[in-house]
Amino acid sequence: GNEVCRRTGKIACLECFRDYTVWVYLTLGDVQTALHFARSIENKLPILDQGDHRFEGARMHAFIQLLCGRLTEAADQARRALELAKVYHTPLLAKLEAFTLLGSALFLAGRGDELEERCAEVGEPLDWSLIPPEDENPESAWHKALFDAVVAVSADRPAEAAEILERWDRRLAYWEAIPQWLET
Repeated sequence: GNEVCRRTGKIACLECFRDYTVWVYLTLGDVQTALHFARSIENKLPILDQGDHRFEGARMHAFIQLLCGRLTEAADQARRALELAKVYHTPLLAKLEAFTLLGSALFLAGRGDELEERCAEVGEPLDWSLIPPEDENPESAWHKALFDAVVAVSADRPAEAAEILERWDRRLAYWEAIPQWLET
């Protein structure tokens, strides 16, 4: 893919292939290499007029730390992703995804009461009303639903969490949204 981008002169496409590389290594079970690529994306200075993908790197880094159960590191990286959301090409959606990652890490660590404060520290007050309607943007609703399931489990309401996840399990399977279905 990278070679095709270079041959055709579409250098901006290289950024997307780097993002994709993280998911490939994570899928293969090579967490260290996936983290390496996520960190390299997060720390890469944006190329003028090529878009800023540092949010993607921080988001993927936070997600991997969350999967590995490293909740403090996941919260720190999600906070970094929230800081970088404003320079991403879809800042609102990036901010909402960072809210859910940060919230999930904090609630799983038993520190859910810190969520609003941590968001405010980076100048991004927590505001769930920004989530577009589900029929307009199912992916944002899905991220929020995963967060809501974490909150339910943290509050010792496993049946509620199961109901949330089962609803999305059925929807994602119907839509054949395999990556999201696997994550759910």
